[in-house]
Amino acid sequence: MKHILAIRSSDADRSAINDALRTAKSPQVQELESGIDSLERCTQACAFLVVIGVILEVAFDSSSLGFKIGGSSIALGVAGELLFGILASRKQGQLRNLYALEIAKLNQTAEHERLERIKIQQTLAGLQFGGF
Repeated sequence: MKHILAIRSSDADRSAINDALRTAKSPQVQELESGIDSLERCTQACAFLVVIGVILEVAFDSSSLGFKIGGSSIALGVAGELLFGILASRKQGQLRNLYALEIAKLNQTAEHERLERIKIQQTLAGLQFGGF
């Protein structure tokens, strides 16, 4: 029973961490991620259209309307996959740039805090030696 509670507690911790990460993201990051997710769903829909087109081409005679619809579905699906893939790639690049900027800001803050800590340590060291 303790093991089950530990697992549930661990899952709750992971859930809390994921919730905190979601709320910590800037609105711009959330917007980009949402846009990427939408574009990926559109790409998947286009891939499905290609599959339907192939099925139609296989199922119908080459002179039938079903065959022609299948060919059109394949062409539209491939074009859609390409278009949505390019758009998603652009958004992913923007997202990488935002993350790189955020990392640079965090590194700058960490360096500033490190220098402040060194100043405090030097001041404390001076006070310790000055007391003798």
